[in-house]
Amino acid sequence: MDAKKYEDYKNQLVEKLMEFLNKLNSLEKKYNVMEQEFNDSYEGNQIPEELVDKGRRIWKEFSQKKREILREYCTEKISEASRIGGCMGEPTQFYFIDKEHDLQFIMKTEKKLLLKLTMKNGKVLVLVNNLFFRQQKMVGKLIV
Repeated sequence: MDAKKYEDYKNQLVEKLMEFLNKLNSLEKKYNVMEQEFNDSYEGNQIPEELVDKGRRIWKEFSQKKREILREYCTEKISEASRIGGCMGEPTQFYFIDKEHDLQFIMKTEKKLLLKLTMKNGKVLVLVNNLFFRQQKMVGKLIV
């Protein structure tokens, strides 16, 4: 089968995938800074009562923004149930997307697709027939 036949589809998938992961990565970075500033606003391990609502608002806003991104790029079932981008940690869940990576694209038919991103640090993200797998665990379905 002609390798050029699916070139446009490959480019579209790669573009969508990178756009999706970059948006999640940026969101996590932004809210990580907000969470750190919040944590620095009090001393000790106990959050003062007057700051509890502020902490909850940060997490609620983060969750809403994350769901908006998931709804834009993933099917409804995945976007509602997904744990993709479910943290504000440092490093972010998809920090490796900013790094150098290799891309392997194999598509023999429209139903047989393999897109594998291997980061320089060894992390692997695989897209199989539009399904995301990260370390052998399905984490979402991309809408193209």
